[in-house]
Amino acid sequence: MWEGVYAIVRIITAIITGVLGPFIIWWLKEKYEDDEETPSEENRTVTEEVEFAKQISGELRSVREEIGSDRVWVSQFHNGGKILRSGANTSMKKISITHEVTGRAISKEKYKINGILVTFFSNMIKKVIDEEHVSYDCTNDEIDPEVQLLLRERGTKHMDMFAMKNIDGVLIGIMGVDFTTGDEKLSKQEIQYLKVKANLLAGYLVHGKFTIPEKDENKQ
Repeated sequence: MWEGVYAIVRIITAIITGVLGPFIIWWLKEKYEDDEETPSEENRTVTEEVEFAKQISGELRSVREEIGSDRVWVSQFHNGGKILRSGANTSMKKISITHEVTGRAISKEKYKINGILVTFFSNMIKKVIDEEHVSYDCTNDEIDPEVQLLLRERGTKHMDMFAMKNIDGVLIGIMGVDFTTGDEKLSKQEIQYLKVKANLLAGYLVHGKFTIPEKDENKQ
């Protein structure tokens, strides 16, 4: 008897989640879109900027430890010094790796991707936009020469890239996972986990903070 009840509860839960999930996302967007201003890098103090960078690095470090990769990084699009957060007022002309964590004895290589024209990686970026997850292996001779160069320059044997999109679906960056031996591959479960993590990180970068402030109940 109870097994039948539990089965019915699971079905009802799945239906509610499927129906109400999109509505909840829309409601949250409407709730905070007008009340919350996105803080810019120009408005943050040096201390705040350093603390925020530490928080992002902490998130990347937990990802790296969770999946056992050698390097995890975040690249962001920008037009000169203005980081792209939405598609409204900023065009993405360049790409730079802004955050990176590595395992022991693995070098940080983010300086090698700094202010590179987006057109140089246009095919790769289009694939990330279309597929949300792209995997590259250095032994594959059919991948674009610029991607081969990226793998070689960063000492990477296998690289997975995940789209980082804002709530409107605009690509604002890419989260990358590197393996330096070439033997490791991500499981389907890890890929799904990293897709979710990439979009969570995108939310942090868009809002410039890790928590959405509570609304003041006394405000009328």
